[in-house]
Amino acid sequence: MGFVRGVHKLSDVLDKIMEAVIVFMLLAMVAVTGAQVVCRIANHALSWSEELTRYLLIWRSMLGAGCVYKHSGHISIEVLQNAMPGPVQKGMKIAVQILCMVLFAMIVFYGIQYYQRQGGQVSAAMKVPMRFVYLAIPIGCGTMFIHVLDALLGLLTGRDEAAAGQDAAGAAAQDALPLWEMIVFCVVVIGVIGLGIWKSGAADKKKESSGDGAADYFLAGRGLSWWLVGFSLLAANISTEQFVGMSGQAADWLGLAIAGYEWLAAIVLVIVAFTFLPMLLKRGVYTIPQFLEERFNGISRVTMAIVNL
Repeated sequence: MGFVRGVHKLSDVLDKIMEAVIVFMLLAMVAVTGAQVVCRIANHALSWSEELTRYLLIWRSMLGAGCVYKHSGHISIEVLQNAMPGPVQKGMKIAVQILCMVLFAMIVFYGIQYYQRQGGQVSAAMKVPMRFVYLAIPIGCGTMFIHVLDALLGLLTGRDEAAAGQDAAGAAAQDALPLWEMIVFCVVVIGVIGLGIWKSGAADKKKESSGDGAADYFLAGRGLSWWLVGFSLLAANISTEQFVGMSGQAADWLGLAIAGYEWLAAIVLVIVAFTFLPMLLKRGVYTIPQFLEERFNGISRVTMAIVNL
């Protein structure tokens, strides 16, 4: 039991240390990024800030993964596990911990080899040895290995069962939906599905003779005004790529030249609207999956539709 307590104590100490290191790295990233913004306004941009921030983010991600694992914060699918009896659940948890332990041990082993193979390679801006950047891999997975070992020993010795039972009961009571919320949720879901089925059935009967059901769905029955179509194209096309990415590039050094990307796209859209679009609409092709089926086969249509969904 002394070994079990020692591993548990080591896991707790590593967790506290890594949390402090992660907070320090986050503050450093904020300070460096803020200094870069100020220096850029003063036309004296820092050449190393982006590189340092990137490497700090890598280290934070690797060390933070261990902290998240320590507190069971990683995404997990427990539907099958929760449906099993208690002893089977415990066996599945032990198996998962063993698999994670093997995985982290392999990553540490090959991460050390990768670290050793970096040689004298240095970074582009700061000229620091790249091996110190790649060292985040074995150190981050090494801390996760300690946390996995602690969790595995806790399962085998029954140390965490009482605490886990209390936490699970509290979480279940906290996360349980009231009856009225479940009723409202079911009514809304069934209502939306029912309305969709009813409207689609009515549309199928209405369009059965003309075979224009797809146009009614994808083209809104051809009843939208031109300005609504324009706004829908704008809403579907403009995103954070334009608001953040392109604006940042323009503020950096590209300037108004970055707008050439969108201007050329506008020209292409006009050409498509007056040449290819009428031909596609004439053939009843309203979506890219439909076009792929016309051009290739039905498998390509289904594949494209699944990927988009």
